[in-house]
Formats: sequence, C-alpha cells, structure tokens
Amino acid sequence: MRSSNDDLARADAALGRGSLEQAARFAWKAGFQARKNGDQERLESVIALAVVIRERASGKTRREAESVRIYCARCLADARAGIRRTPFSWGIGGTSRQAGKTCPDCAETILAEARVCRYCGYRFVS
Repeated sequence: MRSSNDDLARADAALGRGSLEQAARFAWKAGFQARKNGDQERLESVIALAVVIRERASGKTRREAESVRIYCARCLADARAGIRRTPFSWGIGGTSRQAGKTCPDCAETILAEARVCRYCGYRFVS
C-alpha cells in the first residue's frame, strides 16, 4: 500500500511535468491518507500543493484542486480540534452529530457537541 508521502511526491512530480490533472488525483490520495493517519503536517503540504495546482489550472482541474484544498483544510481544522469524522460525514447533509472528539482524560471518542464525557465524566471547557 502506498503512503501519503509517495502520493504527495507523485503529485509534486506530476505538477513539475505540467500534468495538472494527474497532480490533482495524487493530491486527493495523499489528502485521504493524511486524514486517515491524522498527519497534520502532511495535510498542510497537500493544501499548499492544491493551491499551486489551482493557480496553474483552469476549468474542471481548477475546481478539483480547490475541492482538495477545502477538504484538507477542514480535515486539518478537525485534527487540530481533536474531532474525528466518518469518511462520509463530509457529504451533503453531513452533520456534526456524525463527528466526534477524543476525551483527553480517557481517550474515548464521544460526540463533538458533548460537554461531559459519558465514559469518565470529564467536563469540557466551552
């Protein structure tokens, strides 16, 4: 299985060759893997790459690069906030009820809206 490092390197190489569509495809793969691994640094790299692709591309590829950027930016914000979402909660109608956060005391995943951990009673500061 490829790592996000491989896909990010492939995206960068495709960008260097001027193959913007291929660069966008590899950027998606790198972004998905970085989200799965909770790799904030890699998400930042994919965002930066998507911005470059967007600036150079037009039409469908430009929109695709912008979608990669938005997706990775949301994943990065969630990772920084300690929120875990299911892979499908980003779709239309995805609600924060599908999102979760990790309790810093017991490490259980609970609803993002929770103010008290249902497992250990930890109180979150609002």
